[in-house]
Amino acid sequence: MKKENELHNHEHDLHGDEKLNKLKHEDMDECCCGHDHEHHHDDCDCGHDHNHASGNHLDKDTIKDIVLLSISLVFLVVGYFNWKEISNSSGQKWLIALYYFNPAWITVILSGTPLFISAIKGIINKKINSPQLITLAIIASIILEILSLCGVIVETSGHSHSYIFAAGEIAFLMGLGELLEDLTVDKCRSGIERLVALVPKEAFVKQPDGSLVKTRLKNIKIGDIVVVKSGELVAVDGVVVSGEASIDQSSLTGEYLPVDVSVGDNVFGGTMNKNGVIEIEVTKLEKDMTIAKMAELTIEAEGKKAPISRVADKAVKIILPIVLVTALVVGIVAGFGLKVGWVESLIRAVTILVVFCPCALALATPTAVAAGLGNSARHGVLIKSGAALETLASMDTICFDKTGTLTEGKISLDSVVSIGIPEEELLKMAASVEKFSEHPLALAVVEKAKDLSLFDVKDIKTMQGIGISAVLNGHTIIVESLKKAEENGVNLEAAQDSINNALELGKTVVAVLQDGQLIGVLAFSDTIRKNAKDVMESLESKHFDTVMLTGDNEKSANYIANECGVKLVKHSLMPEDKLIEIEKLQTEGHKVVMIGDGVNDAPALKLADCSFAMGAMGSDIAIDSADITIMNSDIEKVDDTIRLSKRVMFAIRRNFIISIAINIIAVVLSFFGLLKPWSGALVHNASSVLVVISSVFLLYNFKKKQKKQLIR
Repeated sequence: MKKENELHNHEHDLHGDEKLNKLKHEDMDECCCGHDHEHHHDDCDCGHDHNHASGNHLDKDTIKDIVLLSISLVFLVVGYFNWKEISNSSGQKWLIALYYFNPAWITVILSGTPLFISAIKGIINKKINSPQLITLAIIASIILEILSLCGVIVETSGHSHSYIFAAGEIAFLMGLGELLEDLTVDKCRSGIERLVALVPKEAFVKQPDGSLVKTRLKNIKIGDIVVVKSGELVAVDGVVVSGEASIDQSSLTGEYLPVDVSVGDNVFGGTMNKNGVIEIEVTKLEKDMTIAKMAELTIEAEGKKAPISRVADKAVKIILPIVLVTALVVGIVAGFGLKVGWVESLIRAVTILVVFCPCALALATPTAVAAGLGNSARHGVLIKSGAALETLASMDTICFDKTGTLTEGKISLDSVVSIGIPEEELLKMAASVEKFSEHPLALAVVEKAKDLSLFDVKDIKTMQGIGISAVLNGHTIIVESLKKAEENGVNLEAAQDSINNALELGKTVVAVLQDGQLIGVLAFSDTIRKNAKDVMESLESKHFDTVMLTGDNEKSANYIANECGVKLVKHSLMPEDKLIEIEKLQTEGHKVVMIGDGVNDAPALKLADCSFAMGAMGSDIAIDSADITIMNSDIEKVDDTIRLSKRVMFAIRRNFIISIAINIIAVVLSFFGLLKPWSGALVHNASSVLVVISSVFLLYNFKKKQKKQLIR
C-alpha cells in the first residue's frame, strides 16, 4: 500500500545537517491511501513507518518493523492450532484459555493497530483510504469470532480454527507486504539516493598559517582554499590553484575514466580524487554546487507527475467508492443468489474489501518514474520530471545544434589568410577585438594569439549572431560572419579561393574588415564526435527525423551533416531563426526534441517539446534551460535516454495491466468463495510487490547488442 508521494518525501541530508524538505510538489493528487502528498513519512496514513533506508543498509525503523512482524508471526502460528481440541485430548484444561483468547489476537493488535490509526485519520480528514477497507475486513472477522464464541454461528473461517486467526492473517500479510514494498521501492530509488549521498558535508580548509581545519560546507565561503588529498571526495566546486590530480567524475558524468587536472582546471564537488594532492579555490557556495543542484532537481522530478499518472489518479479515486458497493453487492448476491448462507456471504464481501484495493495501481507510475530517474542520474543524465520522460517517448523529430553537439566544440583557428598586411598583424588585430567576446570562435582567436602583444581598442560593440567591432588607431575593425559580409556587399574576391577550400572541408570562415574593406579571413575547424554517425543510424532505425539547425554557412553545415548522417540541414540561422524552424515543425504536427549546448540555444531548448543540454557539467544556464541535461558531452546518451524513456512508459503500462488483471481475477475468485480474507490479503500484497519488482528492472541496462530488441 505504499503511496506515490512516499517516493517524494524521503528526508535527505543534502546540505550538512539541513534536510531536503523544501521541495516543490506540484499537481499532487490524492492517492489510494487518502492523503494529499504533502507530508513526511511519519504522517503517512497507510499505517506504517516509511523512513526505510535504501541501498544495502537497514535503518532502525526497518529493523523495528521486522521485529514486530516476527513477533506477530510467532503468535499467529501459535493461534493456528485448535486449542479446544488440544485441551480436551491432553487433559490440560488450562489450555482452553488459548481457545477463548486466541494468540492471534496479539497479531491483530501488533500488525493491525497501524492500519486502525490510518483508517481513523482518513475518517477525520473525510477521505476514503485503503486502511479503512482493510480495517473493515478485520473488524468483520472479529465480529464473526465473537459471534462464534457466543454460539450464535457454528461456521468457521475456513481454517478449521477461529475467525480471529483470519483477522490476524490479514493484518500480518498487510504488514509484510508493506515491508516488502518499502524495500523494493527503495531499490527503485537507489540511483537517486546514491546521487544524494554524494553531496559532500565537510572539507579541509587551508588557514593563513598553513594549517587545515575540517569545516562544514555551509560555513565555507567563496574564495576559501580547500585541500583535497588522494582518495578523498572533492567537497566543493572550484578552480585548482596548486597541485595535480586524477579525478573520477563518474558521479556527474557517468564516465569512469579519470580526468587529469592541474592549475587552472575546474573541479566539482561529489567527484573523487584518485591520485595526487590539490588545492582548490572555492567558486560556488554549497547550495549552488553542481552535484547539489543535480540531487535537488532529481528528487523534485519525482514530484512532477508524468501525464499518464493522472489516469491512475482518476482510477484510484473512482475505484475506492466502488469497492464498498461491490463488497455489498457480492454479499447480497452470494447470499440470495448462490444460497451460501449469510456468514459465508459476509466472508466473501470481506474478501472483496481486501483484494479490491487499487494500491498496486497507485504504485504503477511513481515506482517506474523513480527507477527511470535513478538510472539516468547514475549515468550522468539529469531528467527534470516524469513528464519529460513521457514526452520524450512520443517524439518523432530531433533537431541538433552543430557546435558542441554533433562536434566536439573544441574549436581551433586553423588558418589565417591576410590581404595586404602580414598574417601576424592580422591575427593581432583580430585578437585585440575578439578578446572582449566569449564566443567560442573568439576564444580560439585569442588562444592562437596568446604569445603576441595585443593592441588597445575602444568602442567595443558586440553584434549577437554576427560578430564584434572595435576602434583601433582610428580605424573600425570588424570580425563578422561570412554570411553577414556577403549581405553587406563586401568584396571577397581576393580571398575567394581560400574561402572555398575551407568551406569544402567543413570549416567555419569569418571575415576581418578594416573600415568596411576585407583585410583577411580566418578559418576555424571543429572535430565531429566519433560516435555521432552511430547515434544517427540508431535514431533513424527508431524512425526519427534528424535535423541540423546551425548558424554556419551552407557548405560547412552540409559537410558536417553528411559526415554525421543527419538527413535535413537548416543553415545560416540566427538564434531567432532556430525558433522559427522549430515552430514550423511543430505546426506540421511533429513532436520536436532540441539538442544543444544549453547556452546559445536556450530559447530553442525552451520552445521544443522536449530538450537536451549537452556537456552541462557546472553550467547553471544549461541545467536551467533544458528538460534533460547530459552532464558530459557523450551524444550517445541522447539515444540511451530515448530508449530509457520508452522502457519507462512500457513498464508503466505493464504495471497497469498487472494491477488491473490481478484485481479483476481476485474479485471473481472472491465472489465464488475461492479466495478467503487471508488468501485475499496475500494476493493483494503480491500484486503490489509484482508492480514494484516490474519497475525495478528499469534500474538495469541491457547490453548494446540487445538494445534493438527493446520496445520502441
